[in-house]
Amino acid sequence: MGTNLKLETGFVEDFCEALYTIIKKGISYEVYNICAHQFATVKDIVTKIVELMKRDVVKDIVYVKSRPGEDRRYAMKCDKIIELDWKSFLGRW
Repeated sequence: MGTNLKLETGFVEDFCEALYTIIKKGISYEVYNICAHQFATVKDIVTKIVELMKRDVVKDIVYVKSRPGEDRRYAMKCDKIIELDWKSFLGRW
């Protein structure tokens, strides 16, 4: 498991509300990115999954060398969905 990669995370409810907003207010055949600007490392996500499974984080996570050219962060532009007045639940705190 590489340790530097960051992924965007979000709630299922956010995704459902975003889809509903796109259906009601979006343009047919347009592409909309759904993003909440909440990031976690791969290590954070894997650790949480292992903990939820009640497994040993130290023994059950295998670390591997990062791939050459591996992105440090995957980012998306969310301008179009924001223009539809959609806001992530995470962003409402």
